[in-house]
Amino acid sequence: MTPDLIDQDGLKLAAENGPKYLGSLPVVDGIVRGFAQRVAEAYRAWTDGAGDPTAAIEADCARMGDLFLGRDLQGYTPQPWNSDERLGTQLRVVLGSGAKDPGTALFEQLAQCVLSAIINGGEGESDDTLLPQLNGQIGQTVSALLGSPQAV
Repeated sequence: MTPDLIDQDGLKLAAENGPKYLGSLPVVDGIVRGFAQRVAEAYRAWTDGAGDPTAAIEADCARMGDLFLGRDLQGYTPQPWNSDERLGTQLRVVLGSGAKDPGTALFEQLAQCVLSAIINGGEGESDDTLLPQLNGQIGQTVSALLGSPQAV
């Protein structure tokens, strides 16, 4: 069995669903790493004199939540898991039922981890050095988005 074989409401091969299938580990990992990269870049731009990145980071968190909960697919092909009823329910359980929007809350949590890593020792580090330090949190986020019962 290949890693891209997904058993969700029947077997599906990620390859059959195209390169933008939200049931594919490499696709989801790339999206999450891209998000972490954007958060780091927004923070670094702010430290170099750009405007406050808070609104941009919050908007990106909401956009990523909408993508993975199937509300705005942005050209990606969802798996049945990508819905508020399925993924959203699991995230509410894991993150707490008080989460305003579970998809947004998941990405806000990851953004906080990225910012904490930069502030607590990575201010002078490049993203190539910093992001691998976040592999654990990124991996947990990816697992949650793919339906793993692993806590985030």
